Amino acid sequence: MTALAAAVDNLLAMMRVDPDLSTAQIFDGPLIVEPSLHHDAAITVGWLPDEGYAIEWTTEPESLAAGDDREDFTITGAISVVNGDVRKLPDIRRRAVALLTAIRSLVASDRTLRGAVSTATVNTVSAAPTQDADGAAFTIYFTVAITVF
Repeated sequence: MTALAAAVDNLLAMMRVDPDLSTAQIFDGPLIVEPSLHHDAAITVGWLPDEGYAIEWTTEPESLAAGDDREDFTITGAISVVNGDVRKLPDIRRRAVALLTAIRSLVASDRTLRGAVSTATVNTVSAAPTQDADGAAFTIYFTVAITVF
């Protein structure tokens, strides 16, 4: 039996009650609406704009006993911060980094994701600013690497 569902559920639950993430919209999977004036930031978990659902895992037997499998999986997510003013790119970059820092601190405070996994660690994959006539955006792609013994 995989720990995937419990890991994603618990990560989302932890994020949704964290005061440092309270001003961001948090999505389980695809972005349903774009960030707005009410929420300048959106965080997706288990989904990337160009790739769709983004969770990869492997399972390997650790012994001959039933149920002693080791799972390694990676949950990919994105933090997107937007602003209608292209001159605000430095501000939204700092806001995106602050949200990433909050996610890292949250996972570091409970590396088991409320007992669902053995270890969880947040890693940064890449960051990308964009600017156009509608304003500026800054997106950070991150992964949560998970191991279950």
